[in-house]
Amino acid sequence: MSSGVLFIKEFYDENNWREIVEEHSRNVDREEKSFVLNSLGPLHGCTVLDAGCGYGRYLKFLKKFGFNVVGIDISKNLIKKAKLHGDVVVADLQHLPFCDEAFDASISVYGPLNHIPDISKGLVELKRVTRKRVIVSLFNFFSWYGIWINLRFLIPIYLKLRPLIARLKCNLVHYYLGYLDIGAKEIWNFSTTSTPKSALKYFHSIGFRKTTWKPIVKYFQASNIFCFLIGLVADI
Repeated sequence: MSSGVLFIKEFYDENNWREIVEEHSRNVDREEKSFVLNSLGPLHGCTVLDAGCGYGRYLKFLKKFGFNVVGIDISKNLIKKAKLHGDVVVADLQHLPFCDEAFDASISVYGPLNHIPDISKGLVELKRVTRKRVIVSLFNFFSWYGIWINLRFLIPIYLKLRPLIARLKCNLVHYYLGYLDIGAKEIWNFSTTSTPKSALKYFHSIGFRKTTWKPIVKYFQASNIFCFLIGLVADI
């Protein structure tokens, strides 16, 4: 296990991630769930792998719509919580413990692929264990979060100005404050972002039959480029 993957595991084992996500990500969660459900629509009732399931939000959500879901996550702490909602396994996204074509579809949403050293390696594994469709979302290079990650060398200055910034009435600002409060300046050293073009290139290089993308949470309604997440649907 690489040092980056090991740090990610320890970070999510130790921190109260569920409360942070629920408090600061409601809009993202709503749009992303709509994207996932619509993308799975033709495969209603199929078996789904949730790769990077966290505390099990998609295990719980998709079961309500008749899907049979299995979750994996590298964090034992999160898996304990996810176990309340379905079948789960502690595993590394880069080395999935399943046979070829074990699932009808796979999802990996809200960043798991951005937390491993090589996104392509994770996609190869998802393609291997999936028969029909892979659905992912990646952090967008052109989003506020992407800018934050790529300007992480400015974090020391930000921390000095934190008392002033905290007074701003902006949910986005407080979302990142929540990250810093639990030590996320270190996790950003192991985080990556993608552009729509680079994301499509990953899928094309691996040999998916057809891949489309959709913006999830647009900051400017007139532009798809400035979105929080890049949602991708790939057919095998």
